[in-house]
Amino acid sequence: MKITFLAIIFLLPALCVFPQNRYAHGELLAVGNIYVSGNEKTNEAYILKYLDFKQGDLISPSALPGLVKVSQQRLINTSLFLEVEIQPEAGDSLVDFYITVKERWYFFVYPTVELADRSFNEWWVIQGHNPNRVDYGLNLRYNNLFGRNERLVFSIQYGYSTILKMDYEVPFIKTKNRGGLTFSF
Repeated sequence: MKITFLAIIFLLPALCVFPQNRYAHGELLAVGNIYVSGNEKTNEAYILKYLDFKQGDLISPSALPGLVKVSQQRLINTSLFLEVEIQPEAGDSLVDFYITVKERWYFFVYPTVELADRSFNEWWVIQGHNPNRVDYGLNLRYNNLFGRNERLVFSIQYGYSTILKMDYEVPFIKTKNRGGLTFSF
């Protein structure tokens, strides 16, 4: 009993001074530089916000493929990119990341045609398919206006009712992807 007690007293400080690595393959890798290419409109800081790692983080070599896959999926889910490729290059103690993105088109023009009545049947039968009860118009949509996934939409509509509308949407005001704003005129 006395020997066990003495062994615990002398070995416990040794375990605290020389902690064992939790990972079987040894060392953790520090995230070095993160290089982003292919982003003509999107801000680099906006892309870096969606990564599961940042410069200076410590990463286990076994966790590296999972972090890359999750980060690629998060960037694709922003709807700003057609393709996202993340290539890690690990050295002795550092890992650098090379991110290549292919951006989507951001400017769209599309027509709108709507009936002024509740349903097609009401317009066809009750209103006698009167063309004066049809609304038609044009929408101009610009996504990623300032490189942070903002959306600006101009709508012009004529026919039974006339509408001139502008919508501006900021998806996330805070850094934790919460709380956005929408302005309509």
